[in-house]
Amino acid sequence: RSKEVVVSLAENSPGTSRRHFHPGHSFGYIIPGSELTTIDGEKPATGVAGEARHEGPGEIQESITSAPETVLWVRILEKGKDVTTYVP
Repeated sequence: RSKEVVVSLAENSPGTSRRHFHPGHSFGYIIPGSELTTIDGEKPATGVAGEARHEGPGEIQESITSAPETVLWVRILEKGKDVTTYVP
């Protein structure tokens, strides 16, 4: 299958994301702000401005931000796949 690189800038308001996963590798760089992310089966991790993070394909997660946050995302996806899938 063909792959594509998707680059986006996410401007997140304070609050909690819904539980979700991404079908491909996701690399994020936090510009301003911070977040607490919990990936199923792992300890919660805090990311702050200036840090990069990786999310593997299919890792179910939820994030909490207490202040506005901007993240630069680079994702490697199979062409035609949705960037995000929400789960209960």
